Amino acid sequence: QGGAGQDNIKINGDNNTANGGAESDSFMVSSGNNNTIDGEGGERNTLIDNGKNTVYTNAVDITPRPFELHIKVDIGSGSDKYISTSISFNLFDFSVDFSTIDSALESLETIDEMLSSVSDQLLNIGNTINRLESVAEAQSIKLNNLISFRSTMRDADIAEESSNYIRYQILQQASATLLASSRNLKAQNVMGLLSSVNQ
Repeated sequence: QGGAGQDNIKINGDNNTANGGAESDSFMVSSGNNNTIDGEGGERNTLIDNGKNTVYTNAVDITPRPFELHIKVDIGSGSDKYISTSISFNLFDFSVDFSTIDSALESLETIDEMLSSVSDQLLNIGNTINRLESVAEAQSIKLNNLISFRSTMRDADIAEESSNYIRYQILQQASATLLASSRNLKAQNVMGLLSSVNQ
């Protein structure tokens, strides 16, 4: 239960109820299920919710959400056509206390957990970069294959057109030769007829 001043209220576990006071209060649900928050008074009560099924009223949820990136790397709409990554890091619940041996050990454990989280995020980013490089290499191979195919098709088109041109040239020359031969035959026939008439 919050008091008259500004309160920082933390909740762990299940089925808890927390109420704010007259001032703007901060609520933190570190873990747990089915917790209930009521900010009551205050102009801006805030909630950071890392639990499940938390019900809250008179409070603003300011829980940091992970940064998600989805990159489309191929045609189509399936999930295998995307590379997705998610990065999440939260410092809202971070504090250290070295006043006693127990609190110092607990603080060191918290720092170790955060360093482990950073390491996991770096590993996640590294895996995403490796996948992007692999996709870029595959796309480069596809592009080279497409360029080679286009060049082959152009060469085939040029060869076909050259063959058609030579064929038409041969037909044209053959037609001209036949026409000339027929003219010569006609002239010879006329001359033969004239000479037979004169006799």
